[in-house]
Amino acid sequence: MSGHNKWSKIKHKKAITDKAKGQNFTKIAKMIKIAARKGVDPQKNSELRLSLEKAKEVNMPKDNIQRILDKADKNDGQEILYEAFANDGVGLLIKAYTDNVNRTVAELRHTLTKNGGSLGNPGTVMWMFEEILYLNDYKVKIPVKLTEESRQKLDSIIDSLEELDDIENIWDNAE
Repeated sequence: MSGHNKWSKIKHKKAITDKAKGQNFTKIAKMIKIAARKGVDPQKNSELRLSLEKAKEVNMPKDNIQRILDKADKNDGQEILYEAFANDGVGLLIKAYTDNVNRTVAELRHTLTKNGGSLGNPGTVMWMFEEILYLNDYKVKIPVKLTEESRQKLDSIIDSLEELDDIENIWDNAE
């Protein structure tokens, strides 16, 4: 009966819960980082206040929260809009906020190439979208119909991109 001790069971359960906890921390850290760009004072920034409350709900360490706020307070990053192609002619607009443009481009290119997409030049995808200025959002002008298999591939690309730290938002023109 080798391998049937209590510690091995605990170890496997702990690995699963730690992975889920880490993913949750990453999502909340990203929310805090985005919200903190509008101001690091929770009294004046309601979006930041809500993000901090979510962080407290999942018992995120105060040191982690403070590190994110300190980095956001420096405000040394820049916002960039990338254009990319996914499978079957689907256009992607990818909004990123980064402090290192070269790293972000390399990560984007690698993730897109690995999943069957490609990074486009400025203007190659933008014509498929219409900018809504007052909302800082985009709506689709030219939709693309996808099969179920193509939809799954697109979802895979978007999930991979959302895991990158610098990516804020992704728009696609798939129906």
